[in-house]
Amino acid sequence: MNIRRVFREDIESLAEIEKEYPDYPAWGKKGLEAEFENKHSVTLVAEGEEKNIQGFINFWILPPAISLNGIIVARENLRNKVASRLMAKMLEYAKKNSCEEIYLEVNIKNNAAISFYNKIGFTKVGQRPKFYNGKDDAVLMKFQIEENYED
Repeated sequence: MNIRRVFREDIESLAEIEKEYPDYPAWGKKGLEAEFENKHSVTLVAEGEEKNIQGFINFWILPPAISLNGIIVARENLRNKVASRLMAKMLEYAKKNSCEEIYLEVNIKNNAAISFYNKIGFTKVGQRPKFYNGKDDAVLMKFQIEENYED
């Protein structure tokens, strides 16, 4: 598996992966395309041996923190460590940019994601009522890099 920066020609594949999850707050092609204009934005893709995109992560580097906006893995690649590899690469960016913490929001009903984030060291720091579609709460989570990550 290769982790690399996204290319514009990848946008279609990323949007297709988003469609695999109807409850995922998808950005769609337009939103994904807009990230190329955001100087703080980094989108990375996990690419298989046959150059197929297995998943992607988007985050903003805003020293001293990173805002994790989304991470998604194609259903056929679940449980293949794609998300873990993407997160590890994001941590490399954090260290290179002197970021001390990572923040994210996740739907309170997304137990799989919350479990994954807890497992790698994120902790709950708050909650936003009715954040998703005016009905589901968002769990706010934080990862303290110096406490959880070593080179």
